[in-house]
Amino acid sequence: MIKELDAAQLPRALDDLDFSVVSLNYAINAGLEPKKALLLEDDQTKWNLVFATKTKNKDNAAIKRFIEIYRSAEVKAFIEKKFNGTILTTW
Repeated sequence: MIKELDAAQLPRALDDLDFSVVSLNYAINAGLEPKKALLLEDDQTKWNLVFATKTKNKDNAAIKRFIEIYRSAEVKAFIEKKFNGTILTTW
């Protein structure tokens, strides 16, 4: 039987389920170890982070600078260390 649950409930319900798909944000907050999962997305995933803005803001220097900082080597290193390779930087 397939049972629909709210995403936030999935980590707490794992003992009562045969199988579940838990998104990374809920897994980490619940103290789960994503690297022990049956399956993790790889760096070829189509579910990448997308930066979006209104057309009138497409050339906004502050937005461009934020994206530049976010995609920096320092932020990439922090993410890899903090999340132990479970969050993939795809830039």
